[in-house]
Amino acid sequence: EEVWTLAKVYEETVEEQTGRKPSRCSSSTDCNIPLSLGSPSICVGVMNFGGAHTTEEWLEKESLPLGLSLLISYLAKLDH
Repeated sequence: EEVWTLAKVYEETVEEQTGRKPSRCSSSTDCNIPLSLGSPSICVGVMNFGGAHTTEEWLEKESLPLGLSLLISYLAKLDH
């Protein structure tokens, strides 16, 4: 339940700032450790990238300022 709330708040933040609905996907993430300990966790993307954890991995440096803004707004909402 709490994980879905975290995800919903992030999705709302992305939509507010970009006008686009983010996509969800399942994958192996750094959240595996807190999840295995019973802590609600989600992994959010804050940049445009692809090919994660491969020799073809890439990221658009230009996407980082917006990604940082999204992350700050998201964390501020969780603080309330």
